[in-house]
Amino acid sequence: MKNIIIIGPVAVGKSTVSIQLANLIGMPVVKIDEYRLAYYRELGYDDEFKTRILEEEGWSGVMHYWKVFDAYSVERFVQDFPGHILDMGGGSTYCVFPEDLQRLKKAFKRSPVVLLLPYPNVNKSLTFLNKRTGCKRTGRNINRDILQNPSNESLATITVYTAHKTPHQIAQEILKYLK
Repeated sequence: MKNIIIIGPVAVGKSTVSIQLANLIGMPVVKIDEYRLAYYRELGYDDEFKTRILEEEGWSGVMHYWKVFDAYSVERFVQDFPGHILDMGGGSTYCVFPEDLQRLKKAFKRSPVVLLLPYPNVNKSLTFLNKRTGCKRTGRNINRDILQNPSNESLATITVYTAHKTPHQIAQEILKYLK
């Protein structure tokens, strides 16, 4: 097994579950969010431009700007950290460009990809995550975008539903699938 890749929406518990899984199997964990901007900068990411977008369009505009860089950052991350549990940020595997989804499938091809979702139902999952994050938006919502987009389900080789389970229980369930 090259890596174990943990994906899912924002605040689903990827980081906490990754640590629990690492404790059970002794594999190191690394988070893409610690490296993402460095990878973005390799392609010309501009912090000042991001700030202008944030002021004019808010976080949804920034998320769309980041999409230009995400597939590359995921490819580099997988390449740079073989033999790790890879904690993918909530938006890093949400693809808006079909060619990016193909790039991620290729990058992940030799590793199990674990999708964490609160529930099988999108609306129930969104309500759960909005409660967890305190999000009260009725307009643009990154988790709605992630949950309604087929990217994560297309990438996943294992899906684990997390609501009402402890991180340890979720990690043990993942282990059962991996064996």
